[in-house]
Amino acid sequence: MSNILKVLLFLFCMNSSNVLSITMDDSKQKLQSLWSTFLEGELDPVIFFQAVKALYPKELDAVDRMKLVAMENSFNLEKGHKASLNVSQLDENLISKLASEIGSLKQYYNLKMAADIQNQIVKKTQELDALRDVKVNRDHIKSLLKSNLGAASYNNGEYENTVRLFLLCRENRSYPCRFVIKNLYGEFVQKNGKIWSMPALAKSKRNIPYNKTNGHTPMGVHRIDSVMPNTDRQTAFGKFRRAILNWVPRSQSESFTKSFLPATHASLTWWKQASVARDNGRLYLRIHGTGQRNGNRRSTYYPHVPTSGCISTLEGTYNGITFIDQREILDTLMKANNLAPVYSQEPRIKGILYVININNDKRAVSEKDLDDLIQL
Repeated sequence: MSNILKVLLFLFCMNSSNVLSITMDDSKQKLQSLWSTFLEGELDPVIFFQAVKALYPKELDAVDRMKLVAMENSFNLEKGHKASLNVSQLDENLISKLASEIGSLKQYYNLKMAADIQNQIVKKTQELDALRDVKVNRDHIKSLLKSNLGAASYNNGEYENTVRLFLLCRENRSYPCRFVIKNLYGEFVQKNGKIWSMPALAKSKRNIPYNKTNGHTPMGVHRIDSVMPNTDRQTAFGKFRRAILNWVPRSQSESFTKSFLPATHASLTWWKQASVARDNGRLYLRIHGTGQRNGNRRSTYYPHVPTSGCISTLEGTYNGITFIDQREILDTLMKANNLAPVYSQEPRIKGILYVININNDKRAVSEKDLDDLIQL
């Protein structure tokens, strides 16, 4: 049995003796994990049918139930046969989810939608595309990097005295991004007299946008909440523990998210990508290394490896150089949090991550780009 199947068995079957303990959130999260794995072509039908026994379909929303039936149809029905489905009524949030997933669902359904639903889907798709293509001007990027918001108003100041991690990317995610870090005192971390920075990739291996399952890492504000307990699945995630990213929870007018942003950004839209991805049900974004190799020297992101929506750091030996960048970013985050850079302190890593596209240059984000944006 592959490592993927073992992990899925653990995730979905560990509560099989106590099915009644599963909550609505459990069902939604496990359904989304199944769907993500299914879209990657890695979901075994035996594991799927075992997993659904622990789900409560009635607790899922309409679009998640479509995903569930789509997976079941793909495993049960003859090749080329599609089930028919009539869609007559959805609320605004479900319109966004359906608009984002409709391309995948159409492979397994003959979707028949009421005219007003079709119109809402078209309108929402245009809105999501506009958000995908949003540009942030140079002054706003500088103001974000300069600000030292503690967000004391969020959850009793949980992130007030923690690090700020920035991932600066190109609009075309096929080019590597670059991390910079501010410590808990609001100072950029330096190394050898220069701003510390490190390349990373925020590209979907399916090359799909932020709002879709397994799409590019969304622009916006993400919480950094500790690390995964184990270094399991090293082929996928590398030899070091992966940092956990969580969404900023929903709030009236997104006031929680805005509390982590300069006031001038409240009326901007770049950060709303993360809000859309959150509301569409995307889960389990991480910062991690990889045991996979990029053998395509001609790829614009060589030697980086794309993911299913996470941020990947360099790992492995290329051209005689061995990279262990996940080890470096974990150590740097700990030191920026005034923690000793040792394994036992990794679970105490905490902070805020800002992912933002700086322009559409056709090249990796460089140290010179940072020098042009950051004034020490």
